[in-house]
Amino acid sequence: MATGNVCTTPDPQPFVFPPNLFEQGPQASGAVFWSCLRARPRWEKKLAAWLRVYGFCHFLPTYRKESISHRKRRVTDMPLLPGYVFVVGDHKKESFKEIQSVAYIIKPNCDEEVRDLDLELNSLWKAVNSGETVRLRQHYHPGQRIVVRNGPLEGTIGVFLKEGSHGKLIIWMDLLGIGAEVELSQAYEIEAL
Repeated sequence: MATGNVCTTPDPQPFVFPPNLFEQGPQASGAVFWSCLRARPRWEKKLAAWLRVYGFCHFLPTYRKESISHRKRRVTDMPLLPGYVFVVGDHKKESFKEIQSVAYIIKPNCDEEVRDLDLELNSLWKAVNSGETVRLRQHYHPGQRIVVRNGPLEGTIGVFLKEGSHGKLIIWMDLLGIGAEVELSQAYEIEAL
């Protein structure tokens, strides 16, 4: 089931460092090791800013939230996966004690989990930059794993659900027990894995 978190603008993600972190996609020689930092509530963007200052390669997936208050339109970048910031490398909580916003760190336990998390984050990166509507998904839905073969989501791996006019693509992050769903606004060429 999805919440109200929606990404409808194809603007670049502002909380990724370096900006070209995902340009090469998953590495053929081996997956990138990611540490999942669990931040204190509403500290995700402050943590990402601190990581940038200290040169940590990181990714905080966000969506644009628009609101109107007192006749003023406000646009805010909100975390798509509340509480999580992803950092390249095998880190310990002590590495981030200066900012005091990291509650704990979740890390992959085996090579398969390292590879899966890297593929999931690369797919999430493509999804939030595709221009398609992306929402937080808190419940797993089994289905056929596919890879998208064309369009802005080319190379994205997930579970396809036939819902709505074109369906949904679920990018589930097993390590965290949450994911994102992408509403497909057009017909994509997909291939079963």
